[in-house]
Amino acid sequence: MVENNRLFLDYDLGANWFLRDYNPLWQSNRELVRIEAKRLKTLLPKLGKALIMKSNDKGSYHLRFPFAQLSKDEELQLMIHSLSHRGHVYFSLLVEDTTLRAGKKSRGKTFVPYLVEVIE
Repeated sequence: MVENNRLFLDYDLGANWFLRDYNPLWQSNRELVRIEAKRLKTLLPKLGKALIMKSNDKGSYHLRFPFAQLSKDEELQLMIHSLSHRGHVYFSLLVEDTTLRAGKKSRGKTFVPYLVEVIE
């Protein structure tokens, strides 16, 4: 089986129970995304480096594993078991592919996602 798939996940503020803007236990959602990255790397160590990208000012993040070499089945299973935005996961499962935006959205106050942390 060809193992050339990467893992890209979207963590939107308020999209599910995992990221909430009123959570008093965390200074920022970045800490929660960091915990999630480490959890996924525990499930599948060959994911390699994780990149946390900030995708807007409201606390949403992208989590990318650009050096992973996964089979399509591994990629899809990790997406399903992640705590990322369920709409992104559902759409990715439908089209059997995943991607994240690399630029500004055409509407709203967004910006080009930028790197905030690398997790070895």
